[in-house]
Amino acid sequence: LNYFVFASCHLKKVKEAEAVSEEVTQQSKLAEAKRALSGVKMALKKKLGDDIFTEKVIGILPSISTGSALIDKEIGNNGLVLGRVHEIFGNTGSAKTTLATLTMINALKQYPDKFVLYMDFEQAFNLEYSRRLGLDPDDERFIFMQPSSIEDGFEIVDRMVSTGILSLVVMDSVPAMISRREMEADYDKETMAEKPRVLSRSIPKLLEPLKEANTALVFINQIRDKLSYGGGTTTPGGKAIPFFATTRLELKRSDILTEKDVAYGQVMTAIVRKHKVGRPYGTIKTDLFFGVGFNYTKEVVIIAKELGIIDGSTWLYLPEANEDGEVIKIQGVDNVVEYYNNNLDKFENLKTKIQQRLDYSLVADTVKAKDIKDEEGY
Repeated sequence: LNYFVFASCHLKKVKEAEAVSEEVTQQSKLAEAKRALSGVKMALKKKLGDDIFTEKVIGILPSISTGSALIDKEIGNNGLVLGRVHEIFGNTGSAKTTLATLTMINALKQYPDKFVLYMDFEQAFNLEYSRRLGLDPDDERFIFMQPSSIEDGFEIVDRMVSTGILSLVVMDSVPAMISRREMEADYDKETMAEKPRVLSRSIPKLLEPLKEANTALVFINQIRDKLSYGGGTTTPGGKAIPFFATTRLELKRSDILTEKDVAYGQVMTAIVRKHKVGRPYGTIKTDLFFGVGFNYTKEVVIIAKELGIIDGSTWLYLPEANEDGEVIKIQGVDNVVEYYNNNLDKFENLKTKIQQRLDYSLVADTVKAKDIKDEEGY
């Protein structure tokens, strides 16, 4: 018995010694690897510059709100991340340009020291309607351009992004882009895949300038039927935009909101088809009101219900107390929205509670219910 005890203790000591020896060996190898890496870094910095090694960014990335609390929540990071390429696509009438306009409005508010560039390839942007949504076309920080060719458009974007003055660039839209070669060709001459080739050459050149300038680039795109066997749908412009995009957001019109046979809005479905900095494949539904935008207060209340900050179904219990110290309860979501519209300090407290749960801030402005009803003709 003593022999087995001795053998067991000896074996244990041998294993401990081997573990210590292995740890020392690993530390020695790591130190040697660090010395080698240090030498390589010095050589690379001398040849390519001190900024060759990128700083690691961890946590919530700077972004631009879309104007919808529900869409921002589904995307994460409180909207479209700066320094990246994004794509908003969908069928005709799915409010792609409206969402881009609301994003431009928030870009001007969130980054008052920077400009916004809108490239109207369709030659059809309605400046007066954008004013109804809250965009000031006369604001010198809003740059509006209508390039004649895709090459002109990318040259403009490249030069302006390199200055570092832009927070957001919107290119509307990919199907309307035309190359110089296509413009100069006869109407009966085919120019197969000309646009995808130009996009494949141009977008990679913009990736580093966009990152350095902290500028978000948004492409607006349509949906078309595939010409190949088997059918299905795809987006024009080839694979370059879907490949390089950090976020791909598909919009659908689910229903029309009417009152006395007059349409005043639509139910929008937003699907996150691709997401490099968050969870993809999320889907939300929300109401979009023509000439107004989203009911931001209502969307925040819906998020608070989903997170359990506001409890109840018919009667809703708010995370506030009245003068008597009793929990405030209100019947119906619309009445809760009205309460917060009339108590903006309470609404800010609600957004703070949501921020603590989601780890990002809600930055878009409140859209009051009365603003929606007061819009004449909508």
